[in-house]
Amino acid sequence: MMSETGRHEETATVAVVGAGLSGLTCASQLVEAGHAVAVFDKSGDIGGRLATRRRPPLRWNHGAPYVQARSESFRAFMKQQQSSGFARAVRLPRGELGFRGSPDMRELLRGVSDSLSINTHTRVTRLRRGAGGWLLRSEEQEIEHGPYAQVVLALPAPQVLALLLASNEVAEDSMIEQLSQVRMVSNWALLLSFEEEVPLLDRLPLDYVVESITREDNGLAYVVRFGSQWSSERIDIERDDMAPILMHTLASRAGEGEKLPKPATVSAHRWRFAESSQPLGEYCLWQPETGLGACGDWCLGAYAEHAFLSGKAMAQAICGEPT
Repeated sequence: MMSETGRHEETATVAVVGAGLSGLTCASQLVEAGHAVAVFDKSGDIGGRLATRRRPPLRWNHGAPYVQARSESFRAFMKQQQSSGFARAVRLPRGELGFRGSPDMRELLRGVSDSLSINTHTRVTRLRRGAGGWLLRSEEQEIEHGPYAQVVLALPAPQVLALLLASNEVAEDSMIEQLSQVRMVSNWALLLSFEEEVPLLDRLPLDYVVESITREDNGLAYVVRFGSQWSSERIDIERDDMAPILMHTLASRAGEGEKLPKPATVSAHRWRFAESSQPLGEYCLWQPETGLGACGDWCLGAYAEHAFLSGKAMAQAICGEPT
């Protein structure tokens, strides 16, 4: 409902900004605890870095190629997703057990998201504390959403920090200082497809430049992930300009007498905040006096499981439960 002041009045009590694994875990846990929750994301779909690009019949899992579950709670979550048909177990190259989405990585969160109110294509650019609670300014609609009793920022740490600094002292100095200590690295991904399978891609050497080459299930789509140090040095190059650089770097790894065939499609994807190199070292950040929190994999590490554990801890903090 739109008010006369250009405010979108909400019935939800908690706003979660970010529809990746951490944000959706937090939101679903809060809904189970009886809270009304609204989720916002700038993208057109859920997933965050559990990302899939689709061009039927092809798809590219250009974020995390799989997830592993080491903690009891994340193993239970993955088994639940598996029994619901949203995940499948896979044996990884070194023999470990992992999980992939079914049919793609984004589907890992589909069972979690189905019961949630998610506002896609909504970029939150400013927070404001009004008399009735938190108000969220969205760039696209040029309106304020709210009010909410609590706000959770489930975004990469640098984006959380930038949003808080742009919102004029809504966060305590201690939260700003903690966010400033987190370091995140970048990655480039090259998305390719071919008219037929390319066995040469399975033999190319991997190192700190070309980190991994993943062949998707249909065998005609490939995702090449480039290392963080190499990527970070080139992260500000425009994507259209970066695609031929990535392709040349990959092709130069072929041995003498070998040559990659011309791909049917070529696309570059930039992960500016791919993973944390210096995590926070806490499960989440929470200001109980104001009802402002932040969570994400960067709180604990660099893996999907860390995002899940952080989102779960964030919900527990809001509910007043121990982590």
